Amino acid sequence: MKALKVNVQKGVEVWLKEILFEMMKIVRSAIAAASREWLKDENTNEKEKLENWVKSHCGQAIAVVSMIKFTEQVEEAIDGYAENMFTLTDMNDEVIKNLQHLVELIATDLSSVQRKALTALITHEVHNRDIM
Repeated sequence: MKALKVNVQKGVEVWLKEILFEMMKIVRSAIAAASREWLKDENTNEKEKLENWVKSHCGQAIAVVSMIKFTEQVEEAIDGYAENMFTLTDMNDEVIKNLQHLVELIATDLSSVQRKALTALITHEVHNRDIM
Protein backbone atom coordinates (compact mmCIF):
# COMPACT_ATOMS: atom_id res chain seq x y z
CA MET A 1 0.00 0.00 0.00
CA LYS A 2 1.44 3.36 -0.96
CA ALA A 3 1.75 6.24 1.48
CA LEU A 4 -0.80 9.00 1.15
CA LYS A 5 0.66 12.45 0.51
CA VAL A 6 -1.45 15.15 2.09
CA ASN A 7 -0.80 18.84 1.89
CA VAL A 8 -1.13 19.89 5.51
CA GLN A 9 -0.60 23.55 4.59
CA LYS A 10 -4.31 23.73 3.83
CA GLY A 11 -6.98 23.91 6.49
CA VAL A 12 -7.47 20.81 8.64
CA GLU A 13 -10.97 20.21 7.24
CA VAL A 14 -9.53 20.10 3.71
CA TRP A 15 -6.77 17.57 4.33
CA LEU A 16 -8.95 15.41 6.57
CA LYS A 17 -11.45 15.22 3.73
CA GLU A 18 -8.63 14.14 1.40
CA ILE A 19 -7.69 11.37 3.84
CA LEU A 20 -11.34 10.29 4.07
CA PHE A 21 -11.68 10.02 0.27
CA GLU A 22 -8.41 8.06 0.00
CA MET A 23 -9.53 5.67 2.75
CA MET A 24 -12.83 5.11 0.96
CA LYS A 25 -10.97 4.32 -2.29
CA ILE A 26 -8.75 1.81 -0.50
CA VAL A 27 -11.71 0.07 1.16
CA ARG A 28 -13.63 -0.09 -2.14
CA SER A 29 -10.56 -1.52 -3.82
CA ALA A 30 -10.13 -4.16 -1.09
CA ILE A 31 -13.80 -5.18 -1.34
CA ALA A 32 -13.61 -5.40 -5.14
CA ALA A 33 -10.45 -7.54 -4.95
CA ALA A 34 -12.01 -9.89 -2.38
CA SER A 35 -15.15 -10.20 -4.49
CA ARG A 36 -13.19 -10.92 -7.67
CA GLU A 37 -11.09 -13.55 -5.94
CA TRP A 38 -14.15 -15.28 -4.47
CA LEU A 39 -15.73 -15.52 -7.91
CA LYS A 40 -12.62 -16.68 -9.80
CA ASP A 41 -11.78 -19.89 -7.91
CA GLU A 42 -14.69 -22.04 -9.07
CA ASN A 43 -12.60 -25.23 -9.41
CA THR A 44 -11.11 -25.19 -5.91
CA ASN A 45 -12.90 -27.16 -3.20
CA GLU A 46 -15.00 -24.95 -0.90
CA LYS A 47 -12.96 -25.51 2.23
CA GLU A 48 -9.64 -24.71 0.58
CA LYS A 49 -11.14 -21.75 -1.28
CA LEU A 50 -12.57 -20.31 1.94
CA GLU A 51 -9.30 -20.74 3.82
CA ASN A 52 -7.21 -19.06 1.11
CA TRP A 53 -9.74 -16.26 0.74
CA VAL A 54 -9.98 -15.49 4.47
CA LYS A 55 -6.21 -15.49 4.86
CA SER A 56 -5.57 -13.15 1.94
CA HIS A 57 -8.03 -10.29 2.54
CA CYS A 58 -8.74 -7.72 5.21
CA GLY A 59 -11.58 -8.32 7.66
CA GLN A 60 -13.80 -5.54 6.36
CA ALA A 61 -13.66 -6.84 2.80
CA ILE A 62 -14.33 -10.39 3.99
CA ALA A 63 -17.36 -9.24 5.98
CA VAL A 64 -18.86 -7.19 3.15
CA VAL A 65 -18.35 -9.82 0.44
CA SER A 66 -19.69 -12.63 2.63
CA MET A 67 -22.82 -10.58 3.43
CA ILE A 68 -23.37 -9.82 -0.26
CA LYS A 69 -22.85 -13.49 -1.14
CA PHE A 70 -25.34 -14.60 1.54
CA THR A 71 -27.94 -12.07 0.39
CA GLU A 72 -27.60 -13.22 -3.24
CA GLN A 73 -27.96 -16.86 -2.22
CA VAL A 74 -31.08 -16.14 -0.17
CA GLU A 75 -32.63 -14.23 -3.08
CA GLU A 76 -31.89 -17.12 -5.44
CA ALA A 77 -33.36 -19.63 -2.97
CA ILE A 78 -36.53 -17.58 -2.55
CA ASP A 79 -36.85 -17.08 -6.32
CA GLY A 80 -36.41 -20.83 -6.89
CA TYR A 81 -38.88 -21.84 -4.19
CA ALA A 82 -41.75 -22.28 -6.67
CA GLU A 83 -39.80 -24.96 -8.61
CA ASN A 84 -38.15 -26.60 -5.59
CA MET A 85 -39.55 -26.09 -2.13
CA PHE A 86 -36.35 -27.46 -0.59
CA THR A 87 -34.13 -24.61 -1.83
CA LEU A 88 -34.13 -22.86 1.54
CA THR A 89 -33.43 -26.14 3.34
CA ASP A 90 -30.55 -26.82 0.95
CA MET A 91 -29.21 -23.33 1.56
CA ASN A 92 -29.45 -23.80 5.31
CA ASP A 93 -27.37 -26.98 4.96
CA GLU A 94 -24.81 -24.97 2.97
CA VAL A 95 -24.66 -22.26 5.65
CA ILE A 96 -24.06 -24.89 8.34
CA LYS A 97 -21.34 -26.55 6.23
CA ASN A 98 -19.64 -23.17 5.73
CA LEU A 99 -19.83 -22.50 9.45
CA GLN A 100 -18.19 -25.86 10.18
CA HIS A 101 -15.35 -25.04 7.76
CA LEU A 102 -14.82 -21.70 9.51
CA VAL A 103 -14.76 -23.31 12.95
CA GLU A 104 -12.15 -25.81 11.72
CA LEU A 105 -10.13 -22.96 10.23
CA ILE A 106 -10.07 -20.93 13.45
CA ALA A 107 -8.30 -23.84 15.15
CA THR A 108 -5.36 -23.53 12.73
CA ASP A 109 -2.29 -21.31 12.97
CA LEU A 110 -3.53 -17.77 12.24
CA SER A 111 -2.18 -14.31 12.88
CA SER A 112 -3.99 -12.16 15.41
CA VAL A 113 -5.58 -10.07 12.66
CA GLN A 114 -6.72 -13.14 10.71
CA ARG A 115 -8.20 -14.66 13.88
CA LYS A 116 -10.17 -11.48 14.61
CA ALA A 117 -11.48 -11.29 11.04
CA LEU A 118 -12.42 -14.96 11.16
CA THR A 119 -14.17 -14.51 14.52
CA ALA A 120 -16.26 -11.71 13.03
CA LEU A 121 -17.05 -13.86 9.99
CA ILE A 122 -18.12 -16.76 12.20
CA THR A 123 -20.41 -14.38 14.09
CA HIS A 124 -21.98 -13.29 10.80
CA GLU A 125 -22.38 -16.90 9.68
CA VAL A 126 -24.09 -17.80 12.97
CA HIS A 127 -26.52 -14.94 12.37
CA ASN A 128 -27.04 -16.20 8.82
CA ARG A 129 -27.79 -19.67 10.16
CA ASP A 130 -30.28 -18.21 12.62
CA ILE A 131 -31.96 -16.21 9.83
CA MET A 132 -32.41 -19.37 7.79
